[in-house]
Amino acid sequence: MTTIKIPLTIDITAEQLKQIRQIEGVTEVSVTGDGQLVVIAEKDENDVISQVLNQINGFDAKLSVIESDFPVEKLTCGGCAASAERLLNNQPGVVTASVKFPTKSAKIYYLQNKTTPLKLKVALEQLGYELKI
Repeated sequence: MTTIKIPLTIDITAEQLKQIRQIEGVTEVSVTGDGQLVVIAEKDENDVISQVLNQINGFDAKLSVIESDFPVEKLTCGGCAASAERLLNNQPGVVTASVKFPTKSAKIYYLQNKTTPLKLKVALEQLGYELKI
């Protein structure tokens, strides 16, 4: 399961939420009290994430979501990758992140106006991992 969190700059309508729910692979859509759109997808598939982001960008042209792949050094096990992924997903401005131990890499979708690769690198250093930017 993948959770996508996006702070909205517009009010989203019931019809727009319905359009997001209709994307294949999306299992749940909600808006939090602080204006974040939360989308849960059944799989960690890039095409589902891209479709959701494209749909939302159609509603709110101010969103600038960047998709980037980064090598992650000093991962020694799958648990390390899971810890790094949790930390990245809890960073302000990160829409969703996935860290893979076998490839020692991270795929991160983030809001360009909310965070930077350098901020994410510094956050991962707290756990002893190195995001190569």
